[in-house]
Amino acid sequence: MPPRLAAVVAVSFLVSPPPHAQNVSPSPLTSVTATEAAGLRAWDAAVESMVREGSLRWRKTQEDPMVPGHRTERYDQYFRGVRVWGADVARVVVSGVPQTMFGMLAQGISIDTNPQLLEEQAAARFSVMAGPSGSVLSSPELVILPTGLGNYVLSYRAVVSTGY
Repeated sequence: MPPRLAAVVAVSFLVSPPPHAQNVSPSPLTSVTATEAAGLRAWDAAVESMVREGSLRWRKTQEDPMVPGHRTERYDQYFRGVRVWGADVARVVVSGVPQTMFGMLAQGISIDTNPQLLEEQAAARFSVMAGPSGSVLSSPELVILPTGLGNYVLSYRAVVSTGY
């Protein structure tokens, strides 16, 4: 039997109004890159502020096995309680002092985070996509998806196996 194919599927057209109903800006994500002292101080203050207000949430901390004392803290961005797909920040810390920071942050999100499609309905549609020999391997997750048009759409994501 051939190996199973798993894919991440986003069903954005099912839960959001069309892009023309939203404000469109040239780039919805801002690159975060800080390695110099001044940039690190500014971004560290911004990250701490976003953590306090809840728009950045800690995801995990990893100790660097090759460099003792180095750890990487990872944060995901949220808007009104919904995770923003692809918007996260990694901060490398040594002895409590940030050394580098990198990632992407969303800006200018103004969409309604109440889905038009219930999670159960999304799960049923993912099951249809998987086909008779496939399965949905993860529960649907409601996310905000940045588009190539410079805006955002509300979407569900799930891992789906086709069974092939």
